[in-house]
Amino acid sequence: MHSPTSIEKDNEKESLSFPFKEWLWPLSILLSLSMAGLRFPLGYILIIVFLINRFRKNKYDFIILVTFLIGGYAMTNTASFHLRMLYPALLASFVGIIILKKPHIIKRAIRAWFLYFLLMISLAYIGEEIFYEQLKIIWNYAAFIVFLIPILVFAGKDFDIHYFYKRIFQYALILCFFYILDSIVFSGNVLVPCSFLWGWLESTFYHIIRYPGEFHRKYPPGLYILILTIYPVCRYYKLKIWHYIVILGALACTQTFTFITGIIVTFVLFQPNKKRVAALFVVGIIGLISLYFIDGTLPYNRDKTESFFRIKSSVDQIIDLKEVQDDEDFSKTGSGRIAQAIPKLDLLYELNKEWTGFGFLSQGGTTVKKYVIENDYYEDEEEAIEVATNIEITMLQVLITIGYIGLLAHLCFYIYIYYLERKLRYSSYLLSVLIAFAWLGIGGFEGWITSASNALIALAFAAVYLENRPNIDDANPIYKTLREKAMKESQIS
Repeated sequence: MHSPTSIEKDNEKESLSFPFKEWLWPLSILLSLSMAGLRFPLGYILIIVFLINRFRKNKYDFIILVTFLIGGYAMTNTASFHLRMLYPALLASFVGIIILKKPHIIKRAIRAWFLYFLLMISLAYIGEEIFYEQLKIIWNYAAFIVFLIPILVFAGKDFDIHYFYKRIFQYALILCFFYILDSIVFSGNVLVPCSFLWGWLESTFYHIIRYPGEFHRKYPPGLYILILTIYPVCRYYKLKIWHYIVILGALACTQTFTFITGIIVTFVLFQPNKKRVAALFVVGIIGLISLYFIDGTLPYNRDKTESFFRIKSSVDQIIDLKEVQDDEDFSKTGSGRIAQAIPKLDLLYELNKEWTGFGFLSQGGTTVKKYVIENDYYEDEEEAIEVATNIEITMLQVLITIGYIGLLAHLCFYIYIYYLERKLRYSSYLLSVLIAFAWLGIGGFEGWITSASNALIALAFAAVYLENRPNIDDANPIYKTLREKAMKESQIS
């Protein structure tokens, strides 16, 4: 384990500053991902070259690049490679299960994962959907196992969590620049080419999607990496003013209330002292109220349904709950998410599937016709026909998919993952990532059920373990007790 830094000893924050040459590799790697996302051939060549080079020269860059490939994060997607990059990552993880020397914490994490995975397999097997189709979605839920990849990469190598924090911050800041340029300058999907577009349009190098003159909304997956920077910034590093300007500018470009508040709430919760938490909470409330009124003065979108930054319209939906008189009124809250949920929850209980759920149904269509419903709460007739597990509130989606049994197992698994590391130094880092994604799940963004969220949760879990690895037995009394018990049994025998 690395000795405590001066930051930890003196409880002083280090001002973040990087020489120009230290930006070159993160920038080059992200640009190669942009090219691959646009399906420009050079991008694929560069990614292969960078994977080989970074594995040899800088393993931190390597595991970050691998994480980007697994989760996509609006830089690439399945169509970019004609293969889900999660699959080779899972294969590498299974190799890790076989060849890694596993201390108690890793053994327990793997055992918990297997139990969780087997339960999902069982619930899928008793479901009515084709098992193979369900398995494609199950791997998203089970993607946490990729935590073994960083551990494999750093086997026998030193790991410095503070260098990791700083490197992650560089990638995050560059992506913030990308978001601002795409949203304000290019007004389209150029540097972050696979951000969601209505109509499922896709930007490619021969057909770049742009909306000249518009303040283009960039959906937030490309900024999920910011979640990995929250805890380090709260505890160890002092940002410069321009850092804050770039980060806040990128958040504004997402125009996504759930994501913006998720970053802010997590930032407030993980401040080092309660007085600062209280002070930032008050500042946050004042700031939100100010932004609410500022947003109200700006023009609404084309169909007059959402305010410019989507702050006023989101808050108004909550305020309007007091005027709800029937299900139709209630369904309009949560940007239509309640309208998604009501008929599907009704169907769940009508078919007595509340304990096991409908199974892992493909959103593109399912072979079980009774799970395709017509949602009377939708005004658009084309959107009214949908699969019963499509709810943009993650925990409700888990309930609909695998029932109360699966939901309980789902929650217990992630709580247990944190429990395993709770006594280790920097364990709050993992907790901050878990909480942030739980918050995002309220708005249907990832939660703990996609490869994008699980890859970052896995990276945080692995980073905490690797930093504590040399003295892992002494870091947690549980493992110390187990070791002493084993020694006594060996003496008796």
